[in-house]
Amino acid sequence: MSGSARISMRTVVAGVAVSSIITRLDELETAFQNTMAPGRAGTLSTRTDDNTGIVTVASGHGITDADKVSVFWNGGYRYNVTVTATTSTTISIDLGAGANLPIATTVVVVGKEVEHALAIDGDQLVVLAIGCENRASIHFRDGSDASLLPYDLQASEGRLWVAGMGFTNPLASDTVANIVIANGGVTAKPLVIGLLSTTD
Repeated sequence: MSGSARISMRTVVAGVAVSSIITRLDELETAFQNTMAPGRAGTLSTRTDDNTGIVTVASGHGITDADKVSVFWNGGYRYNVTVTATTSTTISIDLGAGANLPIATTVVVVGKEVEHALAIDGDQLVVLAIGCENRASIHFRDGSDASLLPYDLQASEGRLWVAGMGFTNPLASDTVANIVIANGGVTAKPLVIGLLSTTD
């Protein structure tokens, strides 16, 4: 039996509503769901350079040396950031990718990154749908853990790609082995992914 995906969309602009229902059928459907632990709210109290600084947070943050984290702020984020030291109320960070760190005193959320196995052949992809009620980061990686596709998901603003809609496949020619996700909010929320693929 073929897998299926049904996408319903309704857009209202200037009082005019545009609705569409898209259906795709193919051989393989995959669902991923993981409830992410809360991120930790704090302040970038020290900014050493574009990718190095110290975040001051409340005690009990649960982040330890050598953890990988995503750091979120209004207007930007960095992912794959290394935790170089911690105290009960500070998290020292370095390296990573994404936007340059903002100015000191900026309010941030630090989300611990967690890896999950998820095999995707980008060339066989028919539907890719990602969503989370919180802000979140996700990056798709290959078998050598190189990042293929990073996303900064805004709260309740999912990402969607459907074959045949005139947009470039974001994972074309890529072979995904795993994903890394982190919570950019301060409450536990699930991140969900729906995939439809061909086996040709």
